[in-house]
Parts: sequence; structure tokens; C-alpha cells
Amino acid sequence: MRRNAARRSGVALLLALVVLAVAASFLVAGFYAARNSVTADRLLFRTAQLSADNDLAAVALLAAWDSARAFGQAIGATNSVSIANPDSRTVSRAWTTRFASRAYWVTLQSNDAADSSTFSRSIIILRVAGPEFPPDGGLIVDGDVRADGLLEIVAADSALAAVCGGASADWSPLIVPLGYSAPAFAASKAVAGQTSTYTNFGEMSLPQLTDAAALELPAGAVLSAPTAPIIHARGDLELTGGSGRGVLLVDGQLLLSGPVSFHGVIESLGGLKVTSSGVLLAGMVLVGGGAAPAMSVKSSAGMKLQYDPCLIEEVSWHAGSIRPLSPWGWAPAP
Repeated sequence: MRRNAARRSGVALLLALVVLAVAASFLVAGFYAARNSVTADRLLFRTAQLSADNDLAAVALLAAWDSARAFGQAIGATNSVSIANPDSRTVSRAWTTRFASRAYWVTLQSNDAADSSTFSRSIIILRVAGPEFPPDGGLIVDGDVRADGLLEIVAADSALAAVCGGASADWSPLIVPLGYSAPAFAASKAVAGQTSTYTNFGEMSLPQLTDAAALELPAGAVLSAPTAPIIHARGDLELTGGSGRGVLLVDGQLLLSGPVSFHGVIESLGGLKVTSSGVLLAGMVLVGGGAAPAMSVKSSAGMKLQYDPCLIEEVSWHAGSIRPLSPWGWAPAP
């Protein structure tokens, strides 16, 4: 009897040990499962934070967009830049590739500062929306051109030729509509008399350009040549000298009465009159009808125009704005 009792006690003890071992294994498994769940939740939460930080980095990139630097970037080239982030635990960086004249592929990545394997990445396409001016000629006039003085139009070399290309082989120094008088070197084209030539510039219209003007001038203003991305004169404008740059839009007549230089695009809807020598314009000039003749150069005056499509592209670029397309290719860390 004693032996049977001892044997039953040993079996009971063995069963108890097995039960304890199984219970312990469940406890350990539960502990590790709980810990892994907490770790996964923390990683998921941190990745969500990094995704928000990446959105902030995109906003900061657009706010600090350097138009001059971006315009000088070669097509196919990639620039890398660090972006300050309000979260000190996050390191953000952007890689910008120019893949077309006015389009960029941007890859943004925000990493956890303590663990570079935890990150959020996004891809955005940026496009420069700006005016596109007619490539037909250096001087386009809707009406008669009377040049009693010097009127010289040449194609200029440009340091930015590798970026935007030079003048096309078939560009015309001077374009006027059929039936209007002009110097012998003029080419008669319908484009000079088309209203759309003076009101539609690719994806931007003339009202949109004037609404976006950084500098507004009252009718009858008399001043030295101004500089701004877009300059709008609400009526007649007289430039007495100086050097200016940008896109100049004149609702009335433009009078150049001093040794003026201007680099960019000029559109004068009420005609153009040159009464001084030493006038140098670079880029292109559009002259609408309104005066008779539409354009005149006084006998004692002289004007030289350097037709420069690269300069035209540059000032058009600054007159436009950078716009992101819909975010595409969001890729959170695995």
C-alpha cells in the first residue's frame, strides 16, 4: 500500500510539473506576443508621424523653391537638398530631377533620426506653370512700322543655350501683318494681326498675367526702366532711362525717350515709339495696334533688339509659379 501511495504521489508531482511548464510557456508566449504587438504599434505610429513630417517637408520645399537655381539645372540632372523639419527626431531630404523643360520629379524621404531604417517616402511631380510667348520673331507688330532712325534686330548668343536652346533657324527679325508697311527685312505673317498673339500665352492669358503683376504702374507713369517678374502699366508709359528686367505689359503706348535697356518680354498694346538713341532691348517685343504707325523710330533715335529665346524662357519662368501634381507613389517603410 505504501508503495502504491508513493507511486501515485510521484505521478501527481510529475503532472503538476508538466502543467506548470505548459502554463509558463503560455505566459512567456503571451509576454512576447504582447511585446511584439507594442513594438509593431510603436513602429506603425512612428511611421505615421514620419509620413506627416514628409508632408511638411514637401510644403517647406515649395516655400523655399529657388527659381533661378531650378532654371539653371540641366535636364536629366538631380539635385539633393536637406530640409529643416520642426520635429527634431526627423531628418528630411529631397532629391529633385529635372526631366523636362518645366517639369521636375521630386523624391522626398523623412527618416527617424535614431533609426534610419524607419522612414516615409513620397514622390511628387512639380511643374512650372508660366506664359509661353510666340517663337516666330523678335519684334511682332500689329500695324505699320516706320523706322526713320536705326532699327537693328539680331539673334543673341546666350549662356543658357544648353538649357533652353538657341533661336530657331526660321525665326524672323520683324513680323507685321500682310498689307502693312515695314522695313525690307520684315516678314509678313498672319500671327502679327491675330488677337490671340497678344492675349493668349500658352496656359496663361493676358488678364491672368496682369492680375499676377508684382509691380503696378498708373496710366501716364514716367520713370526709369523697372525690374519685377511681371510689370503692368494701366495706360501709357514713358521710360526715360535705366535698366530693367522681367515681363512688361503696357495697356497703352510705350514711349522710350532715353537711353533705356530692358531684358525680357515687352508687350505694348497701344503702340511703341522710340525718340532716343541708345535703346537696347533683349528678349522679344510685341506691339499691338492703336497708334498710326503702330511702331516708330524717330530719325535721330536708335533701337537695337537682341532676340534671345533663352532670356524669354527665363523671364517666363519667373513670371510663372511652381505647382505640384497629385502626390503619386506614396511608399511608407515596411
